[in-house]
Amino acid sequence: MFSEPKATQMASRFLELAGGPVHYVKLLKLMYLADRDMLTQHGKPITYDRWVRIKHGPVLSETYDLIKGKGTGYWHQHLRTEGYSVECVAPAGTDNLSVAEQRVISGVFDRYGHPDTWDLRDRTHELGEWQDPGSTSRPIEYRDVLCAEGLPDDEIADVLANIAGQDALDRVTAQIR
Repeated sequence: MFSEPKATQMASRFLELAGGPVHYVKLLKLMYLADRDMLTQHGKPITYDRWVRIKHGPVLSETYDLIKGKGTGYWHQHLRTEGYSVECVAPAGTDNLSVAEQRVISGVFDRYGHPDTWDLRDRTHELGEWQDPGSTSRPIEYRDVLCAEGLPDDEIADVLANIAGQDALDRVTAQIR
């Protein structure tokens, strides 16, 4: 299940590391790369957002909707889009992010936070799971990324089973609340 608090806190952390507003395309790329690195390094993404390919590369689908102004929840209490930039209006903290997730976010920023927006976009087109979707969008499955990273089939099956189990647990927990 998508975690808006984690997505918000990840975005807020990237904005903090950048020292201010960031072009929304760059922010989406940084967030995708962090989710991707968390999956490949720790067997699960940070946000559990849906990953899709669009003309400008891979993005987190629900996060992209939040950037475009959809929704009224946690994201909008902390972040806003002004023109093409996302800025922080109230610190979101990091209490929903694990230490490992915070390390991944910092590592992604260290590696990818300094190229300009369009250079970073071009770099995401070099990822093994990237295929040009044309004028539409296409999903990126966790399996696509794990295969692109060369994981053996049995490890991929274990990662996907663990994610499915966590998703089932999250859904039950959400129903209880």
